Amino acid sequence: MESIRQLFKGLRPFQKAEFGIMLALAFAIPFHWYAAQTGEVVLAVCAVLKFVFDQKCKVNPRQLRFSWAYIIFGLTWLVYLVGMLYTEEKSVGWAQVSKKLGFLVFALVFLISDMSYLTKERVRAVFYSLVTACLVFFAMNLIWSAFDIMLDEREEYRWFFNNGLMRLYYVHHTYMSMYALLALTFCFVDFFEQNNPRVKKFEMGAVIVLLLFIVLLDARAGILSLALEIVILWFWMTFAKKKIKIGLIAGLLVALISLPYVFTRMDTTLGKFKNKDNPDIRMVYIKGCSNVIENNLWLGVGTGDRSVETMASFENYRDRLLSQVKPYEGVKPYDYELCKDELINELFLSTRQGQWNVPDEMFFHFIENQSAEYYCDAASVMGMATQYIYVNNAIEHDVNAHNQYLDTMISVGLIGLLLLLAHFLIPMVWATRRKPFGIVCFSLLLIVMFNALFESIFEVQMGIIFFCFFNALLFTQAVIYDKNKENAGTV
Repeated sequence: MESIRQLFKGLRPFQKAEFGIMLALAFAIPFHWYAAQTGEVVLAVCAVLKFVFDQKCKVNPRQLRFSWAYIIFGLTWLVYLVGMLYTEEKSVGWAQVSKKLGFLVFALVFLISDMSYLTKERVRAVFYSLVTACLVFFAMNLIWSAFDIMLDEREEYRWFFNNGLMRLYYVHHTYMSMYALLALTFCFVDFFEQNNPRVKKFEMGAVIVLLLFIVLLDARAGILSLALEIVILWFWMTFAKKKIKIGLIAGLLVALISLPYVFTRMDTTLGKFKNKDNPDIRMVYIKGCSNVIENNLWLGVGTGDRSVETMASFENYRDRLLSQVKPYEGVKPYDYELCKDELINELFLSTRQGQWNVPDEMFFHFIENQSAEYYCDAASVMGMATQYIYVNNAIEHDVNAHNQYLDTMISVGLIGLLLLLAHFLIPMVWATRRKPFGIVCFSLLLIVMFNALFESIFEVQMGIIFFCFFNALLFTQAVIYDKNKENAGTV
């Protein structure tokens, strides 16, 4: 990698400022959404000033050739703005519209700002900034966790896993897994593009550390995304790069080391989907949201009414669950109704205490052995109890659907969902047809698209800024690619 000074060499003042802001923004994303949002605003201001004073209000014609991509981004924001016309919760709606501004801002920045100076090395530098941020974040929290253990003289190894790893300050482990996985993908791909031995050693070391980081974060979506990405990168390395011997050896080693763990996680997840008595929490959310989606299929409930209508749908589903509870044989209806409410209250006390009151063995033991004391049939309670706990806690904590596709349909209907899918599928097809194949761009789309099944990625700034910035960066840099690889390139 060229030195920082060489990367800025030859750039005009506004280009230097814009490139520097991109480096800072890429570094800020893993640490805090507010810092990243500040970088987004500064980048937008710089781009406008550059467009007016440096470019004399002229746009790079190559970037205009692929304006459809920027239109998709702009339409996403516009759909939520239109959703304000039929929403009742205006204050919540305007907050959502402002939050979704990232789709419009990054589209405008990378459309009007001439990005022809973004050579292969400069785009690499932006990704190295992300890689460095992920490594620094991991090191900070790993050291802090180790310090806590040594200070307390306890073997609290759980502090190295999942949310416990982030002892210094908390960032949702699913989003951090996405950041680390994109950084890992870049390092792996760039390893085969580099000729500098020192850089190749750094990238291989970074891949190993980031792999460890993702595993320790232990986010289910992150682990499954990692398994999927490993398969994709293996095919890319073995067949696209024609590293067949290395691919076979690496594939065998990865299979021996990681697949048992991955299969265990997948088996646990699939088991949750099949288990009627103890289902997966996200499957419960899907069932809970079904009512509001069916009743507002095309346009949704409006930009600001998503939370209110989701809670109403959850409450409706909770009532349906309660109706499944049957009285014990021979019990009078009056006695049963009085005791059923007491049983429901006791169910919460028998769960593991915490924000989500996750059912455990004590919970199911209570149902099996004590339902009769409350004049309730144990089998009917067993079939609804876990879902009731999850739905009731979702209502108490005002959670979203934990699925971006569902949340989009609730807010802006099927039209919004089709637009959301266009964000992923159209660029994916475009990336696969490009020469050379844009593997990093394809991986970013796949990572976000897959994680959107488990989290509402675009309901928070930490997801919007990450996706919009790197997607726009990779796409824009690719469309200005020309045959002269020394002056332009693609990652």
